Parts: sequence; C-alpha cells; structure tokens
Amino acid sequence: MGIKVDVEHFATSGSATADFVIGRGGRGRAYIIVADGLWEAWEEVDCTIADEHVDYRIIGRTPTYKYDRMEKVAKLVQEGARRIGTKPDVRGPSGQGINPPCGALVTPIQPISCVHPYFVDRPNPLMIRTVLRRIGVYSADTFMVGDRMDTDMIPGTVVGMRTILVLSGVTAYQDVGAYAFRPDYVIEHAGEIPVEAVT
Repeated sequence: MGIKVDVEHFATSGSATADFVIGRGGRGRAYIIVADGLWEAWEEVDCTIADEHVDYRIIGRTPTYKYDRMEKVAKLVQEGARRIGTKPDVRGPSGQGINPPCGALVTPIQPISCVHPYFVDRPNPLMIRTVLRRIGVYSADTFMVGDRMDTDMIPGTVVGMRTILVLSGVTAYQDVGAYAFRPDYVIEHAGEIPVEAVT
C-alpha cells in the first residue's frame, strides 16, 4: 500500500503494559503469565521477574495457563500483588475458531478479590494515547483499524480518531446496529481500506 512502517511504530499489549508500570515509577518484582512477547518487553525495561514477594501480577494471552499457575496467582493476589491484565477480551479469533484470550484467563481469579484488574490495552484509551505520543501524530490525523466494535471502534472514537471496522474478525456486520455510533468505514478485510484513508 506504499506505507513505510519501521519497527518503532509497532506497539503491543505487552510493551504497553511494561510502559505503564515503568511510567508510574515501578521497577519492582512481577509474576508474569504470558507468551514470549511480554517476557521480552519486561526484559527490556529491566523489571525483576519473580514468583514470590511480587509487586505486580500480570496475565497475558498464553497457552500454558494451568491450574497450578492459577493457584499461584490467587496466592499472590491475596498477598497484595497489584493485578494487571494486558487485554480484557474474553473471546478472540484464531485459525481454529474462537479462543480464550487474556480476559478469559483473568476471570477465574476474579472472585478471590473484589478489586478488578487494570487492563492496559484497548478499550482503555491509555495505550492509544501513549502510541500517538510516541510516534508524534495527532488523533484527528489517524485511523483506528480493527475487527471489534467494543475494543477497537469505541476507544478509537473516544480519542478522536476516524475508524475502520474490518469484518474478518470478531464483529459481524449485523452486530454493528447494536451500538449507538457507527465506524467511518465498514469493510470486509484490510485490503479494502479506502485510498482516502491512507493518503
């Protein structure tokens, strides 16, 4: 599409979570249940990864969330570890259909504590504002492209971006009518992004 994208223009829920903790003066200990991406992000910010006496309990999407790890998380929560989740989604698309992302993994621990985890990624507009500031652009000059009305189109609208809903993921066309607002564009897949949106 003729768009030059460098590696510094990429941000993930893992890097946003690490940025959030460090941005608030945190350089403590964290117990992390995530895939490789968040491990790498935490290593870059020089945070100590531990399994006891931790300041943070962080859960991201991972295929290795077993019962013994749930027990460990429950213990850390009761000891006062601050609870952070990378993304609140409870269902997500995969090559095999719908799978359980981070939000679904956090849910079994919720009854143990009356304090909900803080989710850094969308629909929290914090991540979007952080990325816009990092790459030096204004929200009015930017499009949010995503496949979900709840975690993509809502935060994009909140921060003043124009929005493009792609129907190749979670949200179906008939779902759009349930929301009080509409995306600027609704397309079948990313290859249909209109020229005026990128010029």
